[in-house]
Amino acid sequence: MAEIRGKHQETESFVDEMTKLRMEVAIVDDLKNELQRLQKENDDLKDTCSVQDSALLELAEQLGRSKLEMEELRFDIDLSKENKWMSDDQVISCYQCEASFNLARRKHHCRSCGQIFCNDCSNKKRLLPSSSKPVRVCDECDMIFIKRLHGFGDFVGRTDTI
Repeated sequence: MAEIRGKHQETESFVDEMTKLRMEVAIVDDLKNELQRLQKENDDLKDTCSVQDSALLELAEQLGRSKLEMEELRFDIDLSKENKWMSDDQVISCYQCEASFNLARRKHHCRSCGQIFCNDCSNKKRLLPSSSKPVRVCDECDMIFIKRLHGFGDFVGRTDTI
């Protein structure tokens, strides 16, 4: 009987050990499931961050373009505020080279600054905000546009001489 009791205690001990092991396996399974859930959540968050990073970069590019456009508009507004259209009656010589106007040397208005020039001093064309096609500009205004456009790294609006 002592032998049976010993075997019974040994069996109970094995059963207790098996119960503990089963509980530990259940805990490990729960931890594995939690790890998988957290890994999926981490992957989803990485995807969200990637999408938001892309959107942020696109917004930064748009902001840069908008700032350039604002600078161009400010420049155009400043330029138009400063310029007065000269009357033909007030001018007898070219504003730049001072050559006298006559039948052979005609008067030409710079569409940017409004001053009156001879053909040689106003034979460039530029696309101005106020025009749908390139218009006559004087050498000085042309240089202002070149410097401005060169500063922005872009030569949009430049056309050949007349």
